[in-house]
Amino acid sequence: MIEDKIKILYADDDPDDREMFQEALAKLNLPHQLTFACNGLEAIELLQNSIPDIIFLDINMPLKCGVQSLAEIRSDKRFMNIPVIIVSTSANKTDIDKIHQAGANLYALKQPCFDQHVKLLRLVLAMYQNMQLRDLSRQEYFISDPEKVNRNMKISFS
Repeated sequence: MIEDKIKILYADDDPDDREMFQEALAKLNLPHQLTFACNGLEAIELLQNSIPDIIFLDINMPLKCGVQSLAEIRSDKRFMNIPVIIVSTSANKTDIDKIHQAGANLYALKQPCFDQHVKLLRLVLAMYQNMQLRDLSRQEYFISDPEKVNRNMKISFS
């Protein structure tokens, strides 16, 4: 599924989180094209010019939050099949359920340290590569600890 370069859109208003994502992605040595958006409005605007293979959205962003962006993505036929990964510091059950119902493919907690962030990104991209981001159960959909998921799923990252 991954061809020459995987096209990734990452929307997050926190510059430190964007930098950590970029560094973690570089550590994976995966050919990629990374585009950043600083808010949900910018993410939607970027989609008008270039369609990514996968989208990562933070929930809490100015101008348009991740939930609003997700709703707009899912309502547009051009984007509705792009895997959308929600990344957040919130483990609130209501948030997780609401976003699951809104059509996100995965909800992942932001990891506390760089190594865990790399593991999470490796896991999500392996799931993407192995086409395992569709029709996940509510239990599989929420990732709080990438190491626990890695032990339970049979996926490989090439």
